[in-house]
Amino acid sequence: SALAKYSQWYGAYPYSTLSIVVPPKGGNGAGGMEYPTLITSFAAETDNPGYDLERTVVHEIGHQYWYGMVASNEFEEAWLDEGFTSYSEDKVMESEYGVAPNLPVEASYMTDPAPLKQLSWSYHSHNHYAENVYMRAKLVLFGIEKQVGPKIMSKIMRTYFQKYKFKHPSTADFQHVVEQVTKTKWNDYFSQFVYGNQMSDYSVESIAVKPVKENGTVKYESTVLIRKNGGSYGPVPIVFQFADGTTLPKVWDAAQMHIQYTLVHSSPLLWAAIDPQNENVLDNKHINNFMKAELPEKVQTRWSIGVAKLLEGIFTSLAW
Repeated sequence: SALAKYSQWYGAYPYSTLSIVVPPKGGNGAGGMEYPTLITSFAAETDNPGYDLERTVVHEIGHQYWYGMVASNEFEEAWLDEGFTSYSEDKVMESEYGVAPNLPVEASYMTDPAPLKQLSWSYHSHNHYAENVYMRAKLVLFGIEKQVGPKIMSKIMRTYFQKYKFKHPSTADFQHVVEQVTKTKWNDYFSQFVYGNQMSDYSVESIAVKPVKENGTVKYESTVLIRKNGGSYGPVPIVFQFADGTTLPKVWDAAQMHIQYTLVHSSPLLWAAIDPQNENVLDNKHINNFMKAELPEKVQTRWSIGVAKLLEGIFTSLAW
């Protein structure tokens, strides 16, 4: 499956052999490694490995392309190897096995984003390295795909492979291909998410609703503050839901750091949501994408009692 898809998407596998070694039980230290024309897979620890075996094989064969044939510098620009391989792996797993990545959840793992274009040994730790060059790098590629569409993204990846196979390309070379194929400048995107350490977080900061009179009729004025807390990802979809069932969609260009919406409607606003379809794959804090206009009375009471009990517990412990 991996060889067929990678050959179809990027280019032909040029060698007459490919050896796959499955390490024995207890030998996983040798598992998940890539060498030209030879890979090691997930160790044989169990009779029922789920998709771990397939995923590891698909990933390591991906290295035959991005580390082996394209010959990226996996030490000084690791994201061009691991990030591209992780992206390609997800594509094969979804195409051949129906296993789609949960990108919003994976983005939430980004607790310490760092620039992708840096030396491998400049990351704080192994986990810091893995979080960025495997996962965040993959999300950056999916972020490009979300903006240009799968068809253009396929053309970008194939053009990059065909143009630079056996040529040791750099991050600048990949950006050049993206710009060549899309006929658009990508300096802002790359400076924020590749050369910089940005994620793309937006939040509903506040909602205020008050009754107002308009032409003798009582209506409701809802004031909603939306804030950009990280890098710019492009137009931001926002949905406002009113008590009478009316749904009002808006699109913010996110050119500024914040925007305030003032909406006058015949019924009060219930809630506001940013990017409800999770199209922004670089948003690592989805918890602040949604806000209700006001808490129900029962919930308010429950919170009040909860806070009171918490304070009571703290003061009791201090008394001891």
